[in-house]
Parts: sequence; structure tokens; C-alpha cells
Amino acid sequence: MSRRRRRQEIQEQDSGSGWMTTFSDLVTLLLTFFVLLYSFSSLDAGKFKSLAQALQSALNVQADVFEGNDPSGEVPIPPIIQPSPTPKPPVEEPEDLHHDKITKFYGQIKEAIEGAGLAADISLSTNERGVIVEIKEHVLFDSGRADLKPRSREFLDRLVPIIDGFDNMIIVEGHTDNVPMSSEEFPTNWELSVTRAVRVIRYFHEQKGMDPSRLAAEGYGEYHPIVPNDSDENRTLNRRVNLMILVPEDGEEDGTG
Repeated sequence: MSRRRRRQEIQEQDSGSGWMTTFSDLVTLLLTFFVLLYSFSSLDAGKFKSLAQALQSALNVQADVFEGNDPSGEVPIPPIIQPSPTPKPPVEEPEDLHHDKITKFYGQIKEAIEGAGLAADISLSTNERGVIVEIKEHVLFDSGRADLKPRSREFLDRLVPIIDGFDNMIIVEGHTDNVPMSSEEFPTNWELSVTRAVRVIRYFHEQKGMDPSRLAAEGYGEYHPIVPNDSDENRTLNRRVNLMILVPEDGEEDGTG
């Protein structure tokens, strides 16, 4: 066999075995790929979290995206937190404002009456209209009569500066018990109660110079008792003269200055 022929056979043998090398490299790469896939699928969550914390410390950033046990690569989206609305201060209703005004005025009247030494003969209360100054009957009138007693004038003289210090409207109310009246001057308790109220406002105006446009008289007779008329003691309580000092609501003329 010639040398040339032998060399040709050797070259043919070398070219026929070359594909084995390429195939071996491909199999090795595939094996490496599947090993990596397996290692990712069995990732240790504890080690992954430790790695995330280390990265957070190194980079000084939040590592929320590394937290959790799901290594799928999905980044959790934090919930959107709406800011809490700023609470608005409570708005007082007109009724509350009016009640506060009456309460304040009640305190002023009470302090003045106590300072004048009149508290023993006067009771104070309030309603939705204003402040009620209740004067016991025996302070101003004898039973069944409508003439002011001499000592009642001294009492009213000490009371007038208190109520005249404000511009409020004053309604003087006369009240009696249920004992019937049958005199020529007072046929019923209505006449007695309203006459007593008129005598008081006339004294305020004629003797003390109070503005008559601020004064009014009303007589309720026996029909607005504060306690049942079932005993002498209760009937004494029902015989009274009230000064209803009106406290205007907002929008009305305010006379509490």
C-alpha cells in the first residue's frame, strides 16, 4: 500500500470520529442545565432569607422583594394605604348654642342674686326660653291680695339692679293655688294672678324707671302648678311670682350684654 493511500485512510478515520466529541459536549451541557434546574427547585427558604438580609445590609435598601417563601420571581406588591382623613371638629347645633347661652346667663344671674343676699327668697331655674327667677308669694303679697307689701319694695329695690343690668325682655308671671277666689275685686284666680303681675311691672317702670318695652305681665291662675295642690305646703309653693327673663336665640335681638 502506498504511503499516499495510507495517509488518506487515516484522514477518513479521523473525520468519522469527530462527531463524538461534539455529542459529548452537548450531553455535558444538558446535564449541567438540569442539575441547575433541580438546585433552584429545592432552594432553602431560610438561606434565601439570610441572603436577602445580607443584601439589605450591604445595599441599605428595603428587601421586601426577597421576603417570602415563594422563589418564583414574582415581586409582592405592597397594599396601598389611604391616608386617614383629618377629623373635623364637631359642629354645635343651634339648639346646643342656645342652651349654652342660657346656661351662661343663668350663672351670671345666680352669682348676682347670691351677692345681693336674695337667695333665701328666690329659686332659679331654666327652660328653653331663658332663666326663671321664682319669688315666693309671701315675699311680695299677702294671701288673696294684690297690693305689694311694704317690705316687698325693699326686696324689689335690691333685685332691680340685677335684672336691669341686662337688656333682656322680662315677662312677669302670676301663679296661684287652686283655692277659689270669689271676691268682688278678684272673681277668679286669673284676675288675682294677672293683677299681681301688673303691680310688679308697674313698680319696675314707675318707681325704678325700667324701660316698659322690656316688660310684660301674664296671669296663669291655678293652671300651671309646680306641685299638686293636695296639701297646704304644696299650695304655698304654687303661689308665686316668676320673672321669666328671655334669652334670645341667634338671629334675634340679643339683650344679654
